[in-house]
Amino acid sequence: MVKKNILITGGAGLVGSILVKNLKEKFNIRVLDQKKVDGV
Repeated sequence: MVKKNILITGGAGLVGSILVKNLKEKFNIRVLDQKKVDGV
């Protein structure tokens, strides 16, 4: 199965980091933020 791509803006913030944590197994995640995002 091919994973769909998702872009999360504000991925270092509270909501964005929760989204990354919960979606990274099922989707290809790309994060856009001014801060560095750990674990991505």
